[in-house]
Amino acid sequence: IAIRYGACHVGSLGDSLLFYFGYPAVSDNDVRLCARTALDIISNLNKRNALLRTSQGIEMEIRIGMHTGLVTSYADATPEGDTPNIAMQLARMADSEQVLCSDVSHNLLKSYIEFEPAQSCMLGVSRLQVPLFSMIAERQVEAFGFLRSSQQNAVFIGRESELEQLSALLSETDQGKTNLVHVCGEAGIGKSRLIFELRHTAQQMRHHIAQCLPEHKNNALYPILKILKYRYSLNGMAPQAALKRLTQVIQQAELTALSNNTPEEREQGLAILCSWLNLPLDDSFPLTEIAPDLQKKLLFSTLIALLTYQQGGENKCGLDNDSKQRNLFIFEDIHWADPTSLEFIAEFVMALRSSRDVVISTSRQILPIPLQSLGFDSVTLRKLTMAATTKFILALFEHETVSESVLDVLIARTDGIPLFIEELANMLKQKELVHKLNGVINFVSPDKLDEVPNSLRDSLQQKLDSLLYAKET
Repeated sequence: IAIRYGACHVGSLGDSLLFYFGYPAVSDNDVRLCARTALDIISNLNKRNALLRTSQGIEMEIRIGMHTGLVTSYADATPEGDTPNIAMQLARMADSEQVLCSDVSHNLLKSYIEFEPAQSCMLGVSRLQVPLFSMIAERQVEAFGFLRSSQQNAVFIGRESELEQLSALLSETDQGKTNLVHVCGEAGIGKSRLIFELRHTAQQMRHHIAQCLPEHKNNALYPILKILKYRYSLNGMAPQAALKRLTQVIQQAELTALSNNTPEEREQGLAILCSWLNLPLDDSFPLTEIAPDLQKKLLFSTLIALLTYQQGGENKCGLDNDSKQRNLFIFEDIHWADPTSLEFIAEFVMALRSSRDVVISTSRQILPIPLQSLGFDSVTLRKLTMAATTKFILALFEHETVSESVLDVLIARTDGIPLFIEELANMLKQKELVHKLNGVINFVSPDKLDEVPNSLRDSLQQKLDSLLYAKET
């Protein structure tokens, strides 16, 4: 499991295994991959224990520790240091089936993973008393997890025209038209924040969020199956209850992508979907040999029927929608989507053509080739202008008077990227490189200006590390 998520197996000693994430190649996803590995291992072990108890009368126990930090690298040797030592110490302290995390890992993951506070303890060479946290589970919806409640009222500057353009789609009343739009822009430019603001203006619609993630770009239909599970609350159901729920819906929905739409096709489509969802089938589902192309067609048709199903027993595709609740489908970060998901999105959009739903995709790149002929409008997010950047900086400093030197540094070194502006402004405050003197926010002293490039290293490092193969250059 760990190797599949990109870990480096450092070694084993007795019953202890040590894995590094971010070695030998570093990326900004390493900490999330590490967390997913831990949760996946425990989930996998629970399933195997059920078999081992009945077949062998034994049970496996696992304790996991996780810490994030630097290691020291020597020539022709595995990196070492305090970071792996702390991770091993946490593993020894953990209870059975517990993932015990340091406060550093917790701070990096709290937008994506749910935690519970655990005991504090003395960690590492410095023997500092630090709080520990127990990892519980992945959050249900990651797409907007980083926009925590404390940030929901943060300023929204420089994207008013784009928001107005997207909002116009929500008020469209054309009976036979599905509104399609692709939001494009580089990392940190504000794509997710724009969609977050749009959702506030679309509270009368049903929202479906498919978040594509780098660790699942080789996992076919992962984002599609995730919104299906969320729509029908399948994660919290027993397998038989989930199967019953899907069976009830598919019997009432219409398989629009197929010409026959027979009970046999519904049953076959549901059987194929259940194999993708790891749901057990009883004897009432006869196994039949179906060609791969037809299997895919049945699977796509079943997914479309379930995702577009309207309460009351009718499927809205192709029907009079005046009394139906409109849907807002958002496909986030499709530059990480797997090829099968892109193929499904194309089929899905075709099936929605006669509805009044809205489909929005976001990406760091232009619209993928499979979707280019479907009529998507394009919204490209540019870097903030100097005026918008200045306005944003003043808002981050709560509209206090900011000196020209501070403004110049922030404008010149953040390149109009909102995420970097916010991060660098917060860093100046947290590191106390600036202070308020005589009503003006300025650098504490001229030599503090020299610290800014070094302090920005973490943000810059993430951009450089994402290059991977160009890193040497």
